[in-house]
Amino acid sequence: MSCLDALETLGPDALTPEEADRLETLAERDRRVRLPGPSPRLSVRSDQRIRLRARALLAGRTDGT
Repeated sequence: MSCLDALETLGPDALTPEEADRLETLAERDRRVRLPGPSPRLSVRSDQRIRLRARALLAGRTDGT
C-alpha cells in the first residue's frame, strides 16, 4: 500500500489544510522524480500517475480548501 492508497482510503477530507497544501505542491510541481530503475521513461510515467492521483484526491475535498 502506498501513501496515496492510504489517503484515498481515508478520504480527501481527512487531510488537514497543511497536508492538502503539501499534496498540492506534489501534484502541481513541474520537476520529475527520478526513480531508480532501468528506464527514465518509466520514472516519468510513474511520476505522472502520482501527480494525477494526488490531483484527483484533492479534487474530492468538500471542506472548501
